[in-house]
Amino acid sequence: MFNPNPSELKRRREQEEERRAFLIADSAKVDTAVTISVALVVLMLFGFLLLGGLLSYATKGTAQASSGTSATQSNANAQATANAQATATAAATPKEGPLTAPFSKGADAAKTTLSFSGPTKITVSGTGQSAGKRFNDAFYIYTDQAGHTLASPQHTKFHDLCINGKTVDDFVKSIPAYNSSHTYTFIIDAPGGPLTFGVCDDRLNDNTGAFTITFL
Repeated sequence: MFNPNPSELKRRREQEEERRAFLIADSAKVDTAVTISVALVVLMLFGFLLLGGLLSYATKGTAQASSGTSATQSNANAQATANAQATATAAATPKEGPLTAPFSKGADAAKTTLSFSGPTKITVSGTGQSAGKRFNDAFYIYTDQAGHTLASPQHTKFHDLCINGKTVDDFVKSIPAYNSSHTYTFIIDAPGGPLTFGVCDDRLNDNTGAFTITFL
């Protein structure tokens, strides 16, 4: 039987240990490489997912912005169309011009060319003398026969504004307070058809002044 000498055995053991150490180190390198590869793959997948999410968010934001812009433009177009229609309607609707009703022509001094029915807003201004030498406006006698201003102007159902031959009291819900500018804006309940305006007085020979009636 061959019995190697101790030095030979020692050398072989050292070679075997070196081979094992090399295998272990090589295996560790392989494991490290695999771990790094897996980590890189995971990072790449995460990156793709993140990029996909960002792109989806950006696309959604762009779509929402586009939708918002479209809605705003649509609303603007609708408003412009409504304004144009309102303007066209206003232009196409006849409007009664201001009327002048001289006191010298009595209760039916001026007549509208248009018909009015229901609530109708008007402004009446002007003064004159229909009660002797006293001055009156559409609602009040405000001077005495000498032309002195009364401390408390008087409202009567005569010597005031007439509408369709009747006192203005029949067409308003309440009498407005006295206005020293003698201009009154109020709503009448028009009965339908043309309207006439004048001063409620049947003795016209000494009358002066006039009312101006404006339709609003």
